[in-house]
Amino acid sequence: MTKSHSWGARWIIPVDRPPLENGTLTVVDGRISDIKAGDRSNADEDLGEVALMPLLVNAHTHLEFSSLEKPLGQPGMLLPDWIGEVLRWRSDQTASQTMQAVALGLRESLVCGSTGIGEIATSPWFQHLALSDDILVRCFVERLGNRPEESDGKIAEAQSWLQHRPEQPPTWYPGLSPHAPYSLCDALFEKLIARAVEDLLPVAMHVAESREELEFLKTGQGPFRQFLEKLHLPIES
Repeated sequence: MTKSHSWGARWIIPVDRPPLENGTLTVVDGRISDIKAGDRSNADEDLGEVALMPLLVNAHTHLEFSSLEKPLGQPGMLLPDWIGEVLRWRSDQTASQTMQAVALGLRESLVCGSTGIGEIATSPWFQHLALSDDILVRCFVERLGNRPEESDGKIAEAQSWLQHRPEQPPTWYPGLSPHAPYSLCDALFEKLIARAVEDLLPVAMHVAESREELEFLKTGQGPFRQFLEKLHLPIES
């Protein structure tokens, strides 16, 4: 037997076209069959003075920072200096604190209507944290490193994180994230992309984030060079 139900709302936001005022959305056998504007009085159920819209996808998250009460750093600071703040903060976090922050971020995402997450994961929290069936997470395992001799070990670790998949239906899916052009040697970047192609994994990467990054990539000089030198990291010519 066909099951049909319609909802009325002050606004319906289809996304593929402008919002519809006093709209009606009709679902037949679990699929949207019609969306129209106008008189919503004939709807089976009127949701009232609300906006009805699709659930959201946040394609790039860093859930480990969800416990921060205010942003790191100061407005206007250079990106290399801000990254230093990030590294210092992250070094003070325990594995337990990271798990708590991620769990908080997932709850906040759901409350805000995001049921699809593209998470840049710097630890294998997804192997240990029970995820709600209400949210799907693509875990892009982040890799960075300027020393070519460490590339194979970093890729092997990423593979070990991703090999333990949850029971069906899965609530998280694997991916890889070469961090950024200034934080990867050529060898690691090339091997990560080759692995992604071989395993059919999606890739997320930070690119073109600041003038300092572009200066470093063009000339090898500037604040990013100073930042890498301070960390005693090799710099490829």
